[in-house]
Amino acid sequence: MSNILIVIFSVILTIIVFVLDDFEKDSLGLLQLIIIDFITVGIIYFLTKKKSKACSSSILALITVHILLLSNASGWNEGSMSGGSYIIPFLKNATDALYALILFSAFLLLIPLAIYGLFIISLVKLFCENLTSFKNNDNKLE
Repeated sequence: MSNILIVIFSVILTIIVFVLDDFEKDSLGLLQLIIIDFITVGIIYFLTKKKSKACSSSILALITVHILLLSNASGWNEGSMSGGSYIIPFLKNATDALYALILFSAFLLLIPLAIYGLFIISLVKLFCENLTSFKNNDNKLE
């Protein structure tokens, strides 16, 4: 349970930093991506607390959320690093950051995308380890 408290505390600190500081567009986008990842995995964790497929459903949900973020923009331009129009304007920075991550990965042998993928996998593993320890504690009680 301490892992969950650490994750919730870090999300709260991220939101506080997000609100109090003046960030550029790219920094806002990366912060929004991280917050979206934490919230998505947290929701899936709490919805599938005792189910065995929580890890695979978390990864599937994150992939779906990222595909939806990519479909948020139309007419994305590599030169200006922004889209022409957005379906959800609030997620403009997150969409642009995800497109920029893919663009940089195309020229840097997929290293930025691999680092981001490792972040997502470690986030899911953090929640999955907490899920298995929760199951083990239930078995000890019986």
